Amino acid sequence: MPTTTSVKQIGFKQAAQIANMMGAARLAFIAEGLPIIFESAKSLMAASRALEAFPRERSILEGHAAEECAKILILVDLVRCPPKRSAALTGTMMRWFYSHLARIIYADAQSWKPISFDQLQEYVDNERPTHYLEGGMSEYIMPNSALYQREGALYADVMGNEDADPEWSAPLGSTRMFGWFEPHAWRLVDAMDALGFFTPDGVKILSDIWKGVYFETGVSRSDAEALCWSTALACDAAGLTQERLTADHAGIIRHGWQMPMYGIDFSPIEVTLDEMRARRERAYWNEVGYERGDY
Repeated sequence: MPTTTSVKQIGFKQAAQIANMMGAARLAFIAEGLPIIFESAKSLMAASRALEAFPRERSILEGHAAEECAKILILVDLVRCPPKRSAALTGTMMRWFYSHLARIIYADAQSWKPISFDQLQEYVDNERPTHYLEGGMSEYIMPNSALYQREGALYADVMGNEDADPEWSAPLGSTRMFGWFEPHAWRLVDAMDALGFFTPDGVKILSDIWKGVYFETGVSRSDAEALCWSTALACDAAGLTQERLTADHAGIIRHGWQMPMYGIDFSPIEVTLDEMRARRERAYWNEVGYERGDY
């Protein structure tokens, strides 16, 4: 029986305690949690399909489902991390586990096709700034797009603008233009479940196959793809796959599962108002120069 040393250890948001677990105990705890998170994502996706007449509410549920999938993918990456390195990274990974921005990027990144770990970090860096420029001439300073879409759909709130009084903002509607699509992250974790990844034996297979390669600067995407397929084959050989397994499940594991991201930085990149104004100025003169044919 563990000894509780602080009242802060009582209640939700205690995944950081995974850092205190060792070896087989950590794998067993993660194996216990993966099906629980998957069932949460699955019920959210099922509920979203019943809300065709309510696009805002449907997009909210799909967004929550994608974030639940990201939590699964973060834990899976912790399992894929070589044991000698995982102890030092677990605390950071659990911060991503509870960060809305990190979870959104983690889910979106599964469908990206970087050729290397370094390029993957560059792609993630594009999504991390706290603010960005928007508009035909980059005239508007806006908060981080992913968080703006998330918070804007969830809440009615007071919105601040650069050179105007605060104003009320009604909840954003869905931005979908061409119907409904299942998030890539959902299809990926659904395939993982169908292949038996979320069983104790599946988690051990994940650990055994991936522990020989540490994904960091200089490692290529091809290194990951070979291990993705080896994992699927090993789970099949162990009899862990479900009857519902399809060729699409196998395909997304082989070609749509991102390289491990335990070494990627997902923390927000803070930008100042002066920096954003300087960027806007540069964007304006670049646009003016282009229209005059200076380039």
